[in-house]
Amino acid sequence: EQSATPAGGDAFTEAMRAFYAEVDATVAAHSPVCTNRGQCCKFDSFGHKLYVTDVELRYFG
Repeated sequence: EQSATPAGGDAFTEAMRAFYAEVDATVAAHSPVCTNRGQCCKFDSFGHKLYVTDVELRYFG
């Protein structure tokens, strides 16, 4: 069961927002630079399959 948060969203949504904010800040702190012109991000071209979890489906869906 979900509990409401003062901001009006549910606890799950607020937890996911906090999680992704922390991930974004951690990645940004490393100042990543793409040196491969985005080539490695063309997953389908290399036959890579990306999977999504139930949690991600719920949050992004």
